[in-house]
Amino acid sequence: MVLKGGKMKERNVWVIAILAFLLIAAVAYIAIDKYSDKKVERDNLIYQQGVQTGYQQTVIQIANSVSTCQQVPLVVGNRTINIVWIECLNQPD
Repeated sequence: MVLKGGKMKERNVWVIAILAFLLIAAVAYIAIDKYSDKKVERDNLIYQQGVQTGYQQTVIQIANSVSTCQQVPLVVGNRTINIVWIECLNQPD
């Protein structure tokens, strides 16, 4: 079956429209995928910064507690460890 001039142009318009739609859909999918990756990466960075800040604050709190020459109990798993500032052991009574 041979298509004549008008039908051939109409078919070409439909093919171009379908290809344009598929191209737009592919670009949109890639953009959404890249956005999702960046969001996860940003969320992980924020989480890591929060964890790091938590560690720092914990160490500062422990150091402040033991610097008052008080014994500080730390529970690790099912064990309790008592921490004392070494300078406090050398103080005369």
